[in-house]
Amino acid sequence: MVMNRLGLLGLSLAVLLSWHVILFGGSAAAHSPSEVDPPLPRVPEGTQVRVVAAFTSEGDEEPVRIAAHPESGRLYVLGGGGDVYVVDAQTQSKRRLWGAEDYIEQPERQDLNIPLPIDAKWVNGPITLRATLCLGLTFDRKGRLYIVANVQLPADIFINRVDIYRTGPISEGTDPEKPELWTRFDYPYGVGGFNHGACRIAQGPDGMIYLGSGSRTDHGETGDLPHISTFGEGPHPDIPGGPGFSDQGLTACILRFDPERGMQEPEVFSRGNRNPFGFDWDGQGRMIDVENGPNADHPEEINVIRQGKHYGFPYVFANGEAPAYDDAVEAPDSLTLEPPVRNVGPGGLIGVTPMYSMTPHAAPTGLVYYGHGELPERYHRTFFMARYGNLANYERIGFDVLNFRIEEVDGVWTATTDRFLDRLNRPIDLCVSGGKLYIVEYCQQNETSGPGSDGYTKGGRVLEVSAAN
Repeated sequence: MVMNRLGLLGLSLAVLLSWHVILFGGSAAAHSPSEVDPPLPRVPEGTQVRVVAAFTSEGDEEPVRIAAHPESGRLYVLGGGGDVYVVDAQTQSKRRLWGAEDYIEQPERQDLNIPLPIDAKWVNGPITLRATLCLGLTFDRKGRLYIVANVQLPADIFINRVDIYRTGPISEGTDPEKPELWTRFDYPYGVGGFNHGACRIAQGPDGMIYLGSGSRTDHGETGDLPHISTFGEGPHPDIPGGPGFSDQGLTACILRFDPERGMQEPEVFSRGNRNPFGFDWDGQGRMIDVENGPNADHPEEINVIRQGKHYGFPYVFANGEAPAYDDAVEAPDSLTLEPPVRNVGPGGLIGVTPMYSMTPHAAPTGLVYYGHGELPERYHRTFFMARYGNLANYERIGFDVLNFRIEEVDGVWTATTDRFLDRLNRPIDLCVSGGKLYIVEYCQQNETSGPGSDGYTKGGRVLEVSAAN
């Protein structure tokens, strides 16, 4: 595994994921008690929380995604470099199924070092860069496991190759065969270090496979670095066609694939999605996503996704706010832009004033719909959203899980939002299994300065939230 170190980074999870953060890696090792015993968060009335798996900086990759088998409920966790772990919640243990070297095709590389104009004094966590970054994990209804890998390819113009690997159907109680390449596509690597990559993957109610593809820029800017495309979002005429390459642009969008086909061109389902790191469908089949905002102080968004619609990036943020940049890109006159969801709080706001949609820089990550289960009735038919927390500045923002209910009020999509858990350790993903909520913590940092801020290089964990006994 090639890792490239960068020094001055980070304004939000959008930046974190674009620069491919990696804190630790290697083969499996025994857990260090000092790394697996951070305090548990306080939980709402009627619920309880416990640790069901812990990761160590001495032997494990950082956990980034979690998925549950559709029949057995068995939990699988993806590491940022491609390692896959199976978690036994009952015995509170985990084991590694595969290392990235077992299935991911990777080229020989030389180190990449992109200069970034960011003041290190504002950054509250150390950051390094992965040349191969895995950000997507899901099961389809046939029990096949999908893994999304972003692989940087060296060339005259660097390319981000998105490889989607898939297993055969996994039977209950048995380990699957290693994943094989299912489909892939290419696009130019990000401008100025921004390469959010392909991330969330899931099967929709229509049976199709959906994939979030984050932007390759912060706000649609162009670049002038050697070996990096000089174009912003959209068409990239300086890159020759490759497998799956499209001149329509395959970033800042949500893509769709047919699970019954093999190698295929992605279908663009929606556009203008800056970094759709989390999405899910509610009980009525409506697709909801959460998106990281830019380095400027624009709100993070919740969107109701519909086919063929454009959700603003890079032209506007929130409720029509123009990007706060001198080189902002203007939208074509003919383009209709969809506004994000109006958040009436009280969670995710600055003060008490409703906004479209949430506090800047809190970095929304995983999103899951909770239809029903053993949690109290007030959480049924609602969404849970993890917010990773800010990477820049030293006033804590995020580090929590929000719960929200969405409805259409006088023609405006509106979310009523509450904080469910607070002072988590960089929560990055969540899923539901057996009526319980599972949350992945990336590391052990739950504060941006002072006590709790020194856990960024210590291993993460998986938490289980269930009904109180």
